[in-house]
Amino acid sequence: MIEIFLFFNPIGSVCLGTEQKLLRQLDKFQQEVRVHFVPFLNLDIMEQFMKREQLSVGNLAKRNQLLRAAYNLALDYKAAQYQGNKKARMLLLRLQQHAPLVRYQYDAAFVAKMLDKCKLDQEMFYEDRQRSEVKMGFDSDQRTANQMG
Repeated sequence: MIEIFLFFNPIGSVCLGTEQKLLRQLDKFQQEVRVHFVPFLNLDIMEQFMKREQLSVGNLAKRNQLLRAAYNLALDYKAAQYQGNKKARMLLLRLQQHAPLVRYQYDAAFVAKMLDKCKLDQEMFYEDRQRSEVKMGFDSDQRTANQMG
């Protein structure tokens, strides 16, 4: 079995392209492949993102808005994993495909629309989203990413 850890910026369009290419290539492997999508956030990643999107790096309000959106997207992905990794990945990809919208309006209505498109049980999702294990899972992902450099 092959295990792949893919660390990604939850709102990064470059990450979205990489994830899509990787998922398409998985069918070509003869042996079992387990892919772990690991959301990773820090100030350096957000600064790189802002530069790529031609946003003012010095705009702290915009940086905080983007960090909040990325953080919430990562927690939503972690909560969706309770309904299965494939559904969670589908949600992640849909959320990332709408990255311009995510950057400016990541709200409950947007998330509900994406949950519907991915056929996730919304009531269960929102219950899971409140679990302390979701945040602990995200924190664990951050530690793993930092340990792996």
